[in-house]
Amino acid sequence: MQEYIEKLYNACSRGTCYPKVREHWSADNRFWGHCAVVSVLMFEKFGGKLFKCVIKEENIEHYFNEIGGKKCDVTISQYKYQPTYENIKEVTKEEILKNPDTQNRYNKLKTRF
Repeated sequence: MQEYIEKLYNACSRGTCYPKVREHWSADNRFWGHCAVVSVLMFEKFGGKLFKCVIKEENIEHYFNEIGGKKCDVTISQYKYQPTYENIKEVTKEEILKNPDTQNRYNKLKTRF
């Protein structure tokens, strides 16, 4: 799994980053703004469940996985602190990808990967 995560990290770019935070993306923090699309790719590869929550400190939506019954938040490293998860809700791949921008970024990242 670690090798897959490293490949995902290296495939992330400014062009696959969530547009509202794109100006803060950097090659030193490649997962910044990628939680939705990375979570979907992890789900496709490893199964499990997808979750959406609010990161209390930022008041922003965040996506992560549960794989093998354990929380697997691959993009947590984008934050410089341990965030507080609030309003956790299970979601589907279709719910995440219903947004055209997210679908486009997912397609770009999947192609780069």
